[in-house]
Amino acid sequence: MTRDPQVTIVDNGRKMSRLGRFSSTLGQNLSTVGRNLSPPDRNMSPFVKVDRLESLAR
Repeated sequence: MTRDPQVTIVDNGRKMSRLGRFSSTLGQNLSTVGRNLSPPDRNMSPFVKVDRLESLAR
């Protein structure tokens, strides 16, 4: 079964755009987590930060 190269290109483009959307949302989530962690946690111990990060990661 031979596939039209055009179809393959379009399919790959769709996959790439989905991957791009996923990585951008991941980046947004990470930056919001960073924003949420930074201001109140300056006076907290690093262990508490790690605990909170681990609970967020779950």
